[in-house]
Amino acid sequence: MAVGLNQPLVSAVHRARPYSVLPHVEVLVSRSHDYSFPSDHTVTAGAAVAGLWIIAHYGTKATRWLAAAGTILALLLAFSRVYVGAHYPGDVTAGLLYGAAISVAGWLLLRRALSYLANQAAQISPVRPLIIATQPAHKTRAA
Repeated sequence: MAVGLNQPLVSAVHRARPYSVLPHVEVLVSRSHDYSFPSDHTVTAGAAVAGLWIIAHYGTKATRWLAAAGTILALLLAFSRVYVGAHYPGDVTAGLLYGAAISVAGWLLLRRALSYLANQAAQISPVRPLIIATQPAHKTRAA
């Protein structure tokens, strides 16, 4: 959904990629013919990481670690898109922020409906472990 919402913005801004404007830029990936701002890759990463942080807010220490790891990976992805010559730093920064905003706005607008659907789907026995996280039972030691 984030990339779908990003495409009209990319088309409206018409920002040329660095390798199209700066002839001395070394390009380390195949050249794309679409526009640069904001980066589709980082819009997706920003949306995913924001979703992970939303889940982490309601989750366990493990989900917070996952969200933190996802944040580091998203930042590395953003750096790599600049490093390979496909984007300007502003393209990837805007992409991360726009993707995160889409996720947060989507959650705020749809959380009740999504929670209801998840609870309904969790009632179906075969898919329950995929939807509902349960805490493992603690073993007690015999005295």
